[in-house]
Amino acid sequence: MIAAVLVTTAGAWWLGYPVPASDLDRSNTAVPSFALLELTAEAVEGAIDAATPGPIADSFLTPDLRYRIGDLLLAANPQGEHLSSEALKARVEAVVATRFPPVETARARVLLGRYIDYQSALSAQAEPGPDVDDPRSLRKVFEARRQVRQQHFMPDEYEALFGRDDEVDLHNLARMEIEANAGLTPEQRNAALEENERSLGEPERALRAANHVPSQISAQNDAFEASGASDQERFAQRSATYGIETAQRLGQVDRDERDWRGRLTQYADAQAALRAGGIDTQSLDRLKAKLFTPTEQLRLDAALQLRDLASSTALPRQ
Repeated sequence: MIAAVLVTTAGAWWLGYPVPASDLDRSNTAVPSFALLELTAEAVEGAIDAATPGPIADSFLTPDLRYRIGDLLLAANPQGEHLSSEALKARVEAVVATRFPPVETARARVLLGRYIDYQSALSAQAEPGPDVDDPRSLRKVFEARRQVRQQHFMPDEYEALFGRDDEVDLHNLARMEIEANAGLTPEQRNAALEENERSLGEPERALRAANHVPSQISAQNDAFEASGASDQERFAQRSATYGIETAQRLGQVDRDERDWRGRLTQYADAQAALRAGGIDTQSLDRLKAKLFTPTEQLRLDAALQLRDLASSTALPRQ
């Protein structure tokens, strides 16, 4: 995560801009179909619920405080102008009441003043980016940033603003240090990585696992298609991985998609017949109404284009 922040959002990271920890260090995965996303929504939502802390006694220091601050700073300086701390504080003063309720406005104003000072302190000590392949360099940057934060915020404020980020940062730093340790045997390295993974809080681990479910299903489906797996083979493997209920629902997704592709093919053949003079426009319109619901017709042209693109780029099976 730290490497991703420093390389892709160096300025924002140094300024402490709210970047969701769960969005960082996430592997690039293929985007699954809407059907698969919908199918796994319950699992993802359950993990998110588990990752959400319980009630906090202080209603001001909530887990979303940093994002509320980021939203307010963006509203105060929408063009991203280079303003002095005092000029930015003046703009914040004008909009703070639009982002915080009256009972929190005074407290928010004080905290925002320190947050702006914190940003300025980070900017003043910013150095050239670290070596993103060197965990020692990244840990040095992490510790310097944490020290500045501790100077500007009380412990409870720090935890609300940066606690989750720190947990994930330290987890990823430890993983990089383990992987870079040439003195470990493969067995020792695997054991250390497993122990480091267990050190991550259960809510964060559940959320990370849920984030990978749609891409895992999509990759498995690609493998099924490539091998020509039967419905029985698909059901057996899915049941072993995701359970019987999910395997049954995925089987229905398979059937729905096959039906959809079949109707697309039938309509595309009719379009070809129209161009060849074999049928008239009225016949094509009647077939369209028979094959597709009004909602499906709204995405029909795009679906046909994607179908043609897939056909033109598909590699012959070995």
